[in-house]
Amino acid sequence: MSAPRLILAANAAQKVVQESAQTDLPICPFAIAEKECIEVVAKPADVEGVSGGMVFQDPPIIFYSTTIRSRAFQRFTVAHELGHYFVDGHWDRMGTAGMHVSRAGFGRSRDPFETEADHFAASLLMPRAHVRRLLNRAPNGLAAVRALARDAETSLTSSAIRIAECSDEPFAMVMSQQGKIGHVFMSAAFKRLKPRSWLRKGDAVPESATRRFSADPGRVTRSDELCVQTRMEHWFGSGDRGLDEEIIGLGSYGRTLTILSCNGDPETNVEEENEEERLLDSWTPRHAYGR
Repeated sequence: MSAPRLILAANAAQKVVQESAQTDLPICPFAIAEKECIEVVAKPADVEGVSGGMVFQDPPIIFYSTTIRSRAFQRFTVAHELGHYFVDGHWDRMGTAGMHVSRAGFGRSRDPFETEADHFAASLLMPRAHVRRLLNRAPNGLAAVRALARDAETSLTSSAIRIAECSDEPFAMVMSQQGKIGHVFMSAAFKRLKPRSWLRKGDAVPESATRRFSADPGRVTRSDELCVQTRMEHWFGSGDRGLDEEIIGLGSYGRTLTILSCNGDPETNVEEENEEERLLDSWTPRHAYGR
């Protein structure tokens, strides 16, 4: 996936928000669809495996599954399908089939158009300017994730990913399941802590409070929480920086979300990277992150 295409998707979302005249969170994807005369239909809960899709006709129809009852997931699904409508090239590529179907799940699709639609959805529901304003007043870490999820009506997971993209503070989110790494997203400031090793999908979770937490399925399904102090070297093999390790179980999804954070960038006068390019190389999840 090329960074320019993801920037194109993010810019398309920014333009749509501006034209919608929605100045505060939450951004309503249903209202945006209505403005474009796109009908949005909820599919019955007994239709499993399909999170949503679009019927390419004039006017088009967006449908989303109610199997997953999370409102955040449904909002992300609609925003994702709007990405196929608004991002340049999607209609030409997908419209010839007549209908497009999206399937929820981690890493199920490597289709670049799906990744672009995910990035559009995140940028639409959590515009960078809104996120940066929130981060200026919210503490770093899980508190900021909760605040964004509440204000944007998004999931903790998608909110954590977006904060990793937008934060000027050292911030990383780690998604794991059954002791294995799912996905890791780091802010530019966290990367400047210079970890010696990088956590990869499928790696074992390092010896940590997260690993011990995840070993108890009951804690995960009860959505228990835990906050401890850890160090960079425990997670990444190097560095003497202290970190907050905030852990929360994601209930019936069976996954554990870990936020690693600290205040202050250890390096000053570091040339700032282009904001929308910071983590574009990392944006690979399918939109199960709406959960």
